[in-house]
Amino acid sequence: MKMPLSPAELLRATEILDAHTAPEADDVEEGDDRWYCARLFASDLHLGIPAFKSKAFMELLRGVRSDQLIIAGDFIDLLMLQKHKYFPQDHLTVIQKILRRARKGLEIFYIPGNHDKRMRKLAAEALRDGDILRLGDNIVVEQLHIFETKNAEKYLVLHGDEFDRESAFSEFWEKLGSHGYDVVMWLDEHINKFLKRLGFKEIQFSAWCKSWVKGLIRDYFQNFNEAVASVGRNYGVDGIVYGHVHTPGDKYINGVRVINLGAWVENAPAGCTALIEDVDGVLKLVQWRNGTLCDFATGEEIPKGEIRFATRSEPDK
Repeated sequence: MKMPLSPAELLRATEILDAHTAPEADDVEEGDDRWYCARLFASDLHLGIPAFKSKAFMELLRGVRSDQLIIAGDFIDLLMLQKHKYFPQDHLTVIQKILRRARKGLEIFYIPGNHDKRMRKLAAEALRDGDILRLGDNIVVEQLHIFETKNAEKYLVLHGDEFDRESAFSEFWEKLGSHGYDVVMWLDEHINKFLKRLGFKEIQFSAWCKSWVKGLIRDYFQNFNEAVASVGRNYGVDGIVYGHVHTPGDKYINGVRVINLGAWVENAPAGCTALIEDVDGVLKLVQWRNGTLCDFATGEEIPKGEIRFATRSEPDK
């Protein structure tokens, strides 16, 4: 699939798509049956693969109004689009929805990831030329984004694949194929058949593998988050918001708040998660569950209207 070769071509494609985008009723009629916040953050949508939860994300866009939308990478899965020509109407509708919001004044900051690296390269080229890559008036493409909350806390936003090389088990995860589970179960069956023939008691090989992998996962995320926190200290920010690993979380590491946004795909550990900055500047992870917005940590539904979290969020220490 041929990708746009320049910022100008990208802008032209955006304008064409926007011109053929009709307004929806929920874009025209403002009502009270919504949630309102300062900033909405999401990551790892992976438009262009069947696993993208397009219906849930559209419900989030329709239900939540914000002054800014920050997308932290892997918005469109360009890697998969190069292999498979899959881009259904419901995925296109998400793009059209975002363009409508930008046209109505929503500020959008898009930080590309490893599955949409082409956009990252274009942003870098624009920056080298002393410019900023813009797709229309209100969509900015950046390699990273720094913002300050209403309560004067400073955060760095990036995708997160930059930290892979800092994690001890990154090579392991890159090589681990999608058939790992089938291999383990096959080994479990045949090892136990062999032991039974020899008169030995069966062993729980698959359970041992599961326990071993859990240990690797724990070490992987510990190393990964420590690398994230180290970059936060170097930038002098209060925290870092990132995606990439598809596992939502919010904790302090060595004095730096580390927030992972999760993902919007079927196989994510906890799907349909996002981050919200409420009207007072408090950041909290949320989850879209069964058509409503919930506090990710507690599972409680968030009342509609202006979002004001009852207390300042307290991540895990």
